[in-house]
Amino acid sequence: MQERLPFRPIRPSKGKGGLTCTSQPARLTTILKLLSLLPICCGVGSIRCSSTAVHDNSTDMISLLDFKRAITNDSRQALRSWHAGVPLCTWKGVVCSSPKHPGRVMELDLHSLSLSGTISPSLGNLTFLRS
Repeated sequence: MQERLPFRPIRPSKGKGGLTCTSQPARLTTILKLLSLLPICCGVGSIRCSSTAVHDNSTDMISLLDFKRAITNDSRQALRSWHAGVPLCTWKGVVCSSPKHPGRVMELDLHSLSLSGTISPSLGNLTFLRS
């Protein structure tokens, strides 16, 4: 059986400037103030500004880049513009034309680009893709 140590309450000690320990109600008040700021801090971190719209289409970009990696033959270099340094909706064959969901991929028009390879299952992540 494990031996129990005697209970000793923690009391604030006095230092040069008075009490060095914060009282329990003051500590609780400080914690509540900090917790109330948490939603504001999280919101500020997720704001993205763009000249076209405020949105997050990073899932669409990752899905299309996965698709590009599965292409084994792009003899016309049709997917040359497909990289993170170029806005997604300006990529060749990518159409983002929905006022309801700006910046999201609605259509892929790749039929005349002479591409070959496998179709990546990540295209299933293009939740607004219609054709």
